[in-house]
Amino acid sequence: MALDFLYDDNNDLLISNGDLAIGESDMQHVQDLLLAFPGHYKNSPLSGVGLPAYQHGIMDKTIERTIKVALEADGAIDKEIKLTENGLIVTAKYY
Repeated sequence: MALDFLYDDNNDLLISNGDLAIGESDMQHVQDLLLAFPGHYKNSPLSGVGLPAYQHGIMDKTIERTIKVALEADGAIDKEIKLTENGLIVTAKYY
């Protein structure tokens, strides 16, 4: 379980009682990884899936494999990736 600064629904830093909120952030890290394109992170230029590029495309085993590899490279454990009729479900935990 990773602890980090939390985001609100608009991906802005969450303020609680006049201070930055800190809490369990595993799924927040997964979301960041899925939305980021390779090259977005200077210290890890290969990180990122670029999921917005697939927004109107075909979701198949290729994107599932891409997500799995990206999560593994990011240090995620207990990964679960499901392609459903309603979209994509991704869960993971970090050390």
